[in-house]
Amino acid sequence: MLYRPVLIPKIIRKEKTETRRLVREYERFNTRPGRGPVGAIVNDETQRTRFEIGKNYAVQPGRGKPGIYYKLLPMNCYSFFDFSGVASSNIESVRKDAIDSGHEPLRILINDIKKEKLQEITEAGAKREGFESKREFLEYFYHLTGYLKKEETLASKLLEDRELHMPNPEVWVLIFEVVK
Repeated sequence: MLYRPVLIPKIIRKEKTETRRLVREYERFNTRPGRGPVGAIVNDETQRTRFEIGKNYAVQPGRGKPGIYYKLLPMNCYSFFDFSGVASSNIESVRKDAIDSGHEPLRILINDIKKEKLQEITEAGAKREGFESKREFLEYFYHLTGYLKKEETLASKLLEDRELHMPNPEVWVLIFEVVK
């Protein structure tokens, strides 16, 4: 599962236990046997499963990049390998070094999936996303999805437009825990 590098330490420290992902066209949450895995987000056109309750996923810093390896250290510290800048021909060697030094793959287990409108997130939900407030989370999400330009904030958008009319798309809420 892809995460921006800034969020990976929050996952390791268990400050981030939820993630919101845009609902794609033709996706549904399957509750009936015979129509794909029960408890999974399934694309009706391709029949592919996007996420599934009870499955675990590698935490990756980008599409096509190897998963993160991490190690907990004393006093709530940690170290991790993200393989940035490592030539693909050297990844297995670096992965072996990570394992030999006590690092293990960072994987998350999906425990539940819900669907909601993005702006329905609560302050507590924003904290489970690893952010200090709902406003901070929404700004991050709107930047990530391109609804806000890099230099814009929700406050600057409000001053510019006099009213805040930001998109409120449906999102999947994936509730997870770090697993060994």
